[in-house]
Amino acid sequence: MNNDNTPSSDPANDATPLEQSPPLEKSIAQERDEYLAGWQRATADYRNLQQSRAREREQLTKYANRSLLTELLELADAFRDAQRVAPSDNIAQLDKKFHQLLAQQSVTSLDTKAGDVFDPTLHESLGGSGERIAQIVQQGYKLNDIIIRPTRVILG
Repeated sequence: MNNDNTPSSDPANDATPLEQSPPLEKSIAQERDEYLAGWQRATADYRNLQQSRAREREQLTKYANRSLLTELLELADAFRDAQRVAPSDNIAQLDKKFHQLLAQQSVTSLDTKAGDVFDPTLHESLGGSGERIAQIVQQGYKLNDIIIRPTRVILG
């Protein structure tokens, strides 16, 4: 006596719909893999963005005072000129303290001497000819690793 309302004991009929349709299972697995790959790409993009922003903040912090420091170099020139015209211990002390302040802000003078070979990445020629520096007209400076003012020279 087989009633249509009674469950069948046939194992083939006990399978779930997913087990019965392998193409559906493959498409679900493929969709899962696509979502996973997309999530991994988005996570990597977000990490890259965070690192990029951190580098930008670091650069901004590192060079934030660049324009102010460049203007203050005129004061360094004035101390040097005053010391040349009227040598004084007071002016020498002020010049030394001012250069210490610049050094604390990571500003250092370029090490250029008469007789050095002209380097257009470090020097600005105001005249003359040749490959060697004959005279330094104005001292050059760098902030960290960037030239903020080239050494102005006359070639000879």
